[in-house]
Amino acid sequence: MSAQDSSLNELLGPRKLRRTRVTALLRCIRTADQEGLRLARERIATEKDPHVRATMAAVLGKLGNETDLGVLANLLSDDDPRVV
Repeated sequence: MSAQDSSLNELLGPRKLRRTRVTALLRCIRTADQEGLRLARERIATEKDPHVRATMAAVLGKLGNETDLGVLANLLSDDDPRVV
């Protein structure tokens, strides 16, 4: 794991502010960051914040592939409309 990957991992930590985490994920989309994609895949199932979960879904939708379709389909039944 590079220093940049470690920094991203830290920015996406559950103790960071929502705005910080969402901004980091949006940056991953803009830069096609594969580490951000990996972290979104790892964490989306356990993410509690619906804003962050919705942004992780956007990462999977923009950068992911067909293997992410199951996760995205499951999010259609999320309790929070921001995620759907």
